Amino acid sequence: MSSLCSPRRNVVSWFPAFLLLGISIPGLSASGSQEVLLNEVETPDRTTAYYIDDTTNTGEVSGGPMGVVCPIDDKPDASIAVGDIAAPNVPGRVRKFILLFHLPAMPDKKLTGAVLRLRLGHFENGTKEKPLPPASLVHAGNWPDASWDSEFHGLDASSFSDRANFAEQAYICDASAKHDFITVDVTRMIQGDYARNPEPVAAFRIEVPDEFDITDEFSNAYHFFGPTKRVDYAPTLELDFD
Repeated sequence: MSSLCSPRRNVVSWFPAFLLLGISIPGLSASGSQEVLLNEVETPDRTTAYYIDDTTNTGEVSGGPMGVVCPIDDKPDASIAVGDIAAPNVPGRVRKFILLFHLPAMPDKKLTGAVLRLRLGHFENGTKEKPLPPASLVHAGNWPDASWDSEFHGLDASSFSDRANFAEQAYICDASAKHDFITVDVTRMIQGDYARNPEPVAAFRIEVPDEFDITDEFSNAYHFFGPTKRVDYAPTLELDFD
């Protein structure tokens, strides 16, 4: 898997906390809610996140000096930067983030709701004459659930950038959004995951589906909170069973 960045184990691994509200263990047979939290606490290796850089802005991710699929490599508060990213002396690129949740086993109840909660830190709209396009969430209809325990979960670059598989889309926000929590209803997406496998992986990609001039020095991007000391700001998948 030479095209992929090597994860920096014990430095930037993403860990979730499972907060069970009104759910009994084992079996999760009672009604209630369950949160799957992306953060560096408690149980390891149940969630993770990667980013891909499209250095041609064509949607085709294939190559690069450090590989094209990388784990998040630092932890500023708003570390999930999505869109047209510019920096001094660095080639322009379009950055997308992939959030992977290895979901808990399906309880003896029906999944009645699922919400992905994100915290918007700020956004950049350096190209003033062009409004910042909305940010979107796309969901993978099929994912190799059994590959979770291998490095990069057994996936290659094409898995993360695939357009056909990541076909189901939901609106996240636009530049009028307040710097606050944003929720996206992903119920049908998660129901589809559980229909595929009783303990599936939910794979989401956050992106700004628009063409940018990546040759200029301006950034046009949304910055969401990643794993930080503010555990309550971390991306969270909230599942309701009844």
